[in-house]
Order: sequence, then C-alpha cells, then structure tokens
Amino acid sequence: MGGITQKTTHLIYSGITTVKAWQYCAIFLLSFMGTIYGLRQNNLVMTELRDSVLAADVRGDGIQPALQRLYEHTFSHMNSSTGRLQLVQTYYRDVSELQRETSISNGQLAAYNEAVNKCNTESERQDIRLSCVSRYLEDNAIAGENIRVMQLPDKNRYTFEYVSPRWSADLAGVSMLVAVISAIGLVMRVVHVRAKRRRNRTYIAQ
Repeated sequence: MGGITQKTTHLIYSGITTVKAWQYCAIFLLSFMGTIYGLRQNNLVMTELRDSVLAADVRGDGIQPALQRLYEHTFSHMNSSTGRLQLVQTYYRDVSELQRETSISNGQLAAYNEAVNKCNTESERQDIRLSCVSRYLEDNAIAGENIRVMQLPDKNRYTFEYVSPRWSADLAGVSMLVAVISAIGLVMRVVHVRAKRRRNRTYIAQ
C-alpha cells in the first residue's frame, strides 16, 4: 500500500514539475482575472436582485418571488452577501391595515378615516403619518368603552440578511481554486529547479 502511495505521489510531483514556470504564471494570471471578474459579477447580480426586492416592497407586489431569487443567488454564489435588508413599505402597509382593523373593532372607523385625511396632508413620511393617526385615534377614543390596544408587528419579520458561502462552484470559485493550485505548482516548480541546479553544482564540484 505504501509503495502504491509513494508511486502515485512521485507521478503527481513529476507531472507538476514538468509544467514550465511561465505556463504556471499564465494560468495564474488568467485564473486570477477570472476570479476578480466572477466576484464582481456575483456582487452585481446580488445588487440587482436586492433592488428588485426593494422595488417590489414599494409596489406591494411580487415580494416573495423576489426574495426567493435573491436567496437562491446569495446561497449559491460567493461575494454576494446582502447586508441588512428591510421591507419598510410592507411594514408600514401592515401597520396601516392593523390601525384600520383596530379602529373598526373599537367603533372608530369614522375617526380613522378623518385621521388618515388629516395626517396625509401633514407629512410625506409614512412613519410620521402612522404616528399621527395613532395619536388622533387615542385623542378621540370613546370614553368608557373597552378599547382594543393595537399591537405593532415585529420588525424582525420584515428584516432579512442573506450571507453568501466562502466558496462556491461558480466562475469565481473555480477560478480561485485554479489560481491557488497554479500558485502552488509554481512554487514547487521553482523549488524543483533550484534543487536540481544545486545537485548539478555538487556533482560538478566532485
């Protein structure tokens, strides 16, 4: 078993040292450029998919398919982590709908409609409008009635962060692997040549 392993190792070493140094350099440079290009493309695609999610969030339509595409890309391509991604508009829409449902439950639908009309003219920011509506409803609550208190949804449900793998079997990952192997081969080639020259000098000196 040891003889077979030694023979195999010798064949691999011989094959590696047969390749010229300039060939290793050429392979390394090409694979290095492929790595850089692949990493950049992975990140660019992630950015486009992330922007699609944010656009869907604003529209209020197609959010889940957009998130799924972003998820699939991120988890199969290196250098494509999304960072923190928040569906702000979806959160605001859900809070607004929850305000309306709570108002109906509390018999304040008319007050809710008044609050919406009033608060929409006070600011363009959705968070300020929602706070304005909440204050208006509290100020106009019916005395003596059992008022249902609105519970805000958990913001973590609207927050996503996908982390890409350290290595992936795509253009960037394969090119990186080839670059590492060619660099190792180049080092072994240089060591082999120097050792051979040293042996030749020793033989001549004898």
